[in-house]
Amino acid sequence: MTFLTNHFQQTQTQNGTIRHAKRVGLCFALIVGLAACATGPKNPMTATQIKSLDIDVVDVTVFPGTQISWGAGEEAFAETKGCEKPEPVTSAEGDNYGTAAAENQKQDCDYDAIVNSPEAQDYMEARVVEFLENAIRAEVVPAFQGTAPARLEVKVQKVQVVGGGQTLLVGGNHFLLAPLNVVDLKSGKTIAANPEALSVAGTASGGILGLIIEAASSDPVERLAGAYAINAKKWIGGGN
Repeated sequence: MTFLTNHFQQTQTQNGTIRHAKRVGLCFALIVGLAACATGPKNPMTATQIKSLDIDVVDVTVFPGTQISWGAGEEAFAETKGCEKPEPVTSAEGDNYGTAAAENQKQDCDYDAIVNSPEAQDYMEARVVEFLENAIRAEVVPAFQGTAPARLEVKVQKVQVVGGGQTLLVGGNHFLLAPLNVVDLKSGKTIAANPEALSVAGTASGGILGLIIEAASSDPVERLAGAYAINAKKWIGGGN
């Protein structure tokens, strides 16, 4: 995946430009390709075991202390408190519009304190769990409806969403790491584990194009959850 990303960032035409339509198409192709990368050790289950799996129970949790870097999630939580993210002051000192710019800044709440509070962390964890559970139930559960009841345990360890500034300057990819276990409900034993289960989403293009693609896409964490579910289905099904 690293090779694909680096190669895409370095690809240019001889005159240093790429037609807009081709670049957009390539960006979205890259996103799809990254979503389909299954990672981790090979699933140890036999083909017979896989075919008999009946995954109806999905348990998504977040490890204590998990790092969640998600600007949109922070903003959404702040809005529930009636607080908006302050806009940066761009006017230079002495600018006739400096006073007006300052007046436009929201001064009646401490945004940083709100988004760094334990309550904000709880809010974002709950949203991540919701996105993952919905994606897994839509993608994984219907694919495994055999006769051997099983539970899929997913434990989120890291969520990293690239900010708009980085997307504009250099591009980058959003990242989610969540080890998974397939547990046999009758014995209570783990029959397959992937400690490296993850997903990647986003664009490596950078610049205005990167921002356009991000703006036209769903929430990064929702995309990460969707990509994760695709990866999980492929891995549990015996794909590499």
